[in-house]
Amino acid sequence: MRKINNERHMEIETSASNLDILRELNKRDALDEELTKELKRVEAKNRGLKTVLNHLNHLGKNHWVYMTNVSLDSYNIFTCDLLLMTSTHLYPLEINHYDGLFEFKKELSLLNGKEPDQLPIESAQCVATLINAFSTIRSINLDVKGAAIFPSSTNQIRIYDEVPEIEIVGADQLDAFIKQMIRDEKNRNSDEKIDPRYIRWLREIDQQQPIWTIHISDEMKEHIHPGIACRACNGFDVTIGKEFVSCPCGKYEPLEEAIVRTICEYGVLNYEKSLYPPDLHLFFDNQISMEQIETCLAKHFSLVG
Repeated sequence: MRKINNERHMEIETSASNLDILRELNKRDALDEELTKELKRVEAKNRGLKTVLNHLNHLGKNHWVYMTNVSLDSYNIFTCDLLLMTSTHLYPLEINHYDGLFEFKKELSLLNGKEPDQLPIESAQCVATLINAFSTIRSINLDVKGAAIFPSSTNQIRIYDEVPEIEIVGADQLDAFIKQMIRDEKNRNSDEKIDPRYIRWLREIDQQQPIWTIHISDEMKEHIHPGIACRACNGFDVTIGKEFVSCPCGKYEPLEEAIVRTICEYGVLNYEKSLYPPDLHLFFDNQISMEQIETCLAKHFSLVG
């Protein structure tokens, strides 16, 4: 399979993601209750996407292409977690990595007895409908088959009502679902070639929406734990020697690597700012001299402006 990117996706891949920011805030004890929930949600979504892509890369065809986090604009912004294109079909996939019991009854989604923050069945149906409409308008001659995928082995799924327009796929059904994709393509007597016009359309369907980035309030910044953290256990009880940083957990890291890594962590938390030695000196909590910081900046980072 081959991943398709456009300018927005390339910008996302070269910037700190919300998951990067949330993880760094969590490591440095600065997450509030709301963002702690957001971290759990984004972590779960990321695990689910990786699981589905691993299965697709193992079983899928080399000529298949896909995009992730496709932004669809239709009076409101909707996101398709994974949009897969074969030579005969489009598969908009909503991916939900849950623990516990998920139920859908009387048109209501419940996760462990409570309504989840996001509604997976409804989202999958809406996205499938939009993809079908957009592809029809542009004369994209591909069948649309949407699905809500629940790839976690610790997630039980109970569907009490008929769910139109999409399939519901559990962890133990994922491989069979992908093999059915292969059969669907083969049954259409496909030559396993995707029309280049369709790939151009796939790039264009993703709307160039501004990238939403976690806002770090001044209050949260005040609670950020400064200094070098152990790269293995994330603890801050480290000893800084002339050449190595050591941790009670038993891990060692070359000092220069630890400095560069921590500068990068500062950049994740201060993505709107340039790297100034005095600011970095404060972030290092005076563990590292200004001269060492300036040396690492000159050696490993590019001067701008």
